[in-house]
Amino acid sequence: MPTGPGEAGYVAQLKSYDKAFGQFFARLAADGITTDNTLFVVAPDENDHFVGGGPSPANCDGVTVPCTYAQRGEITTSIDRLLVTQRGNSTPFDIHFDDAPTFYIVGNPAPTAPVTRTMEHDLDALTATNPITGETILEPAGAAGGFFRLIAARGDRGRASSARK
Repeated sequence: MPTGPGEAGYVAQLKSYDKAFGQFFARLAADGITTDNTLFVVAPDENDHFVGGGPSPANCDGVTVPCTYAQRGEITTSIDRLLVTQRGNSTPFDIHFDDAPTFYIVGNPAPTAPVTRTMEHDLDALTATNPITGETILEPAGAAGGFFRLIAARGDRGRASSARK
C-alpha cells in the first residue's frame, strides 16, 4: 500500500533521498561539476498514484507533525473502457503506463490523421471519480490538456511516433 504525504515512513524515505542526493552532488562537485556549470533537473515519479482522504491530525505538516490517513490507496482504471463508454471510441491502441503515458495507435496513422486527432481529443475529454473523496478528476490530461503523446503502432508492434511536432 502506498504511503501518504507527510506519513512517518514517507518522511523517513525523503530524508534518505536527501542524504543520498547530498552525497551524489558532493561527489560531482569534487569532479568540478557544480550548479555554476551544470543545470540539474530532478523530476518526481510515482507519487501520482496516491489517493487518500484527508490527513490526520488536521494540523499535520509532515515535518513537525506526522500525518496519517484513514483511507488511502491507488486509482486504477481501464482507459480503453472509459473511451468506449464515455466517447464511443474503440480505436485499438497500446499504452506505456507512466506519469505521462505514451499511446501507440495500431495501424501507424499519421500525426494529423483523423483517427489520431480523434483519439487525442477523446482522451483529453475523459473523466473519472475518485472513489475516496468523490471528487471528479480529469483523467489523464484534463484541464491542463495536451499531455498525451500519441504514438502509432504497426501491426508487428514496431513503434513510430505520431506526436505532433
